[in-house]
Amino acid sequence: MQAGGDSTYVVVALYGALALFLLLGLIVYEIAYAARHKLKLPLPLAKHTDVDRDSHQELERQVQAATAKLRKVNDELRRLDETKDEFVSMASHQLRTPLTSIKGYISMVLEGDAGELNDDQRRLLTEAFTSSERMVRLIGDFLNVSRLQNGKFMIDRSLSADLSQVVQQEINNVSEIAEARGIGIAYHQPSHFPHLFIDEDKLRQVIMNFLDNAIYYSGDSRVISVRLYTNEGAAVFEVVDHGIGVPASAQKRLFTKFFRAENAQVQRPDGTGVGLYLAKQVITGHGGKVLFRSTEGEGSMFGFRLPIKKLSTAPPE
Repeated sequence: MQAGGDSTYVVVALYGALALFLLLGLIVYEIAYAARHKLKLPLPLAKHTDVDRDSHQELERQVQAATAKLRKVNDELRRLDETKDEFVSMASHQLRTPLTSIKGYISMVLEGDAGELNDDQRRLLTEAFTSSERMVRLIGDFLNVSRLQNGKFMIDRSLSADLSQVVQQEINNVSEIAEARGIGIAYHQPSHFPHLFIDEDKLRQVIMNFLDNAIYYSGDSRVISVRLYTNEGAAVFEVVDHGIGVPASAQKRLFTKFFRAENAQVQRPDGTGVGLYLAKQVITGHGGKVLFRSTEGEGSMFGFRLPIKKLSTAPPE
């Protein structure tokens, strides 16, 4: 019995020692895990922190160098853009003065101040007057684009005007060009129309641009319709032609600066692509909205809506 008791004691002692060993191992494991967890990085990767820090600093240096270079290039482009604007403004002013004089003298000759004219002389001088008038308007467009670029484009609504008379006068100004192309302009001037505080000169440019485009892009069509009416508190102006129209692919860009649709370039190579861009700026400056719809090969409608209530009083000084 003593031998059996001794054997049992040995077995129990061995199991106790094994259990203690396992407990110690578990405690060591927990300590190591806690230490690693506190670092938040696996121990084998901790050796790479210095390398990562150096790489990050090098990347920051490269980004800073690239940013400085871009800033320098951007400053140079801004300077060149300002120089370009100054040149356009100066050149436009210098060209407008003699052209205005030429236009004035041709007008005097057409009115008979230098003697009676025969039909051929009148026709040629009328063409010269129309061309000089277009050049004066074109120079005005470039001046306005320059003003838009440098923030000097202003809408002057200090005076009121009868928009129905303004439309009629602009139609009269283009009637000879339209007749020379065999095109008639249908317009019924409203007998009563609200007087609005508008920038008359700039709106005249918009109306003239819409009429001029309708004449030159009418193709074989012989009629242009012009409407001026009120609708839901707005003064609405529309010019409708039945000419070449605007391709669907070009319509989204039509009122952007210097853009012209391909069929328009073929029909009229001397266009500049600033007229519609400026028209939108002028109408937006009055608190209005440009109107447009077109189908290629069938014609177009260009126009605008102006808020009557807003434009019925002069802006505060």
